[in-house]
Amino acid sequence: MATDPKNNPGSRMRTILTSADDAVSSPAEESPLARLPKKTQPHPRPIPEPAPDASQTPPPADKRVRHSRTERAFRAFWTVTGVISMLVNGVLLAVIIYLLLSLSSLQALNSRKDLMILSGLYTNFQMMERASILTSIPVDAQIPIDLTVPIQKTTQITLASDTTIANARVRISTASLNIDAPAQVILPSGTVLEVALNFTVPVQGAVPIHLDVPVNIPLAQTELQAPFAGLQQVVLPFLCIIEPNALDLDGQPVCK
Repeated sequence: MATDPKNNPGSRMRTILTSADDAVSSPAEESPLARLPKKTQPHPRPIPEPAPDASQTPPPADKRVRHSRTERAFRAFWTVTGVISMLVNGVLLAVIIYLLLSLSSLQALNSRKDLMILSGLYTNFQMMERASILTSIPVDAQIPIDLTVPIQKTTQITLASDTTIANARVRISTASLNIDAPAQVILPSGTVLEVALNFTVPVQGAVPIHLDVPVNIPLAQTELQAPFAGLQQVVLPFLCIIEPNALDLDGQPVCK
């Protein structure tokens, strides 16, 4: 019959001592003696710090440093100046970035289609500057007339009916007959008479006229020349970026 070690004090003491020897030989295994409470060393007392000198006491924390009015004005001025400077620098930086992006986009337009567009614009502006206005202007007007026309001419007239000439004098001289007496002469119709005209005719009124006046006006001699030249100067920088060897209508290089 097995004996319970808990009921045998001698066996229990031998077990404890054997466990202590085994703990010395193999420290990895903890013995029951090692689990007994050990005497702790007392902690050293902290050394008290010396009290601060009353003569070197710092000023209260809530005491604020007061500046003069001039110093406060200068501080405000430099603050406003710094803010304005930052704003101006920001605007200039944005403008520079925009110009760089625009330049990059213009350089990216190096394609045949864009070149044709810019070249066509520049060429057409040149042609418009050298063009002329060719047309016909109709003129309808009334010309007033107030003059006297002298008429001096010898002409022939034909009598439309019988014409009686009263108090005429008839002279007939022949070998056997000699008559010189007053008479009444009747001229039949259809008689042709030669008449000398010598008189003046007053002319007053208005004469209507209709004229088609041809017009040829070169645009280079008008006020339109300046806008066309300005449009060429606007397109020219972009054309030179894409095509540095562009030529004008005369075959001369435009990008110098």
